[in-house]
Amino acid sequence: QMLQTLLVERFKLRFHHETTEVPGFALVVSKSGLKISEDHGDPTNEPLMSASPAGLVYRKAPLSRFANYVSGLAGGPVIDKTGLTGRFSFTFQPPRRPRLTDTEADLAPSIFTVIQEQLGLRLEPMKVPADILVIDHVERPSPNQ
Repeated sequence: QMLQTLLVERFKLRFHHETTEVPGFALVVSKSGLKISEDHGDPTNEPLMSASPAGLVYRKAPLSRFANYVSGLAGGPVIDKTGLTGRFSFTFQPPRRPRLTDTEADLAPSIFTVIQEQLGLRLEPMKVPADILVIDHVERPSPNQ
């Protein structure tokens, strides 16, 4: 908020938000079926997501949180279209890509394969809504005095 105020005052910045559709993915249940189960434990416990040597641990987290995480690995925004409203507990092992040769990288499993094999979920390409910041006006700042 402070940075926004500075930009408005110093650069006479004016902007607005628009929603537009961009290439992305929908997280859906795969045809082979879901391989994780809903966690019916204490509903007052806060969702937990943490890294461990075994992978990324999700405890009592909605799949929408997982979709947000996967956005960074899939190369575009991911929205939860599973229709599942519960909370899930599972460990996810994302594909590792430490300095692979070109041949090894081609043979390594993709995020799409790993999600389907481990969780029974699938990423389907689709247009997804995204919030875009549109700059309407900006000026050069006056010299500092």
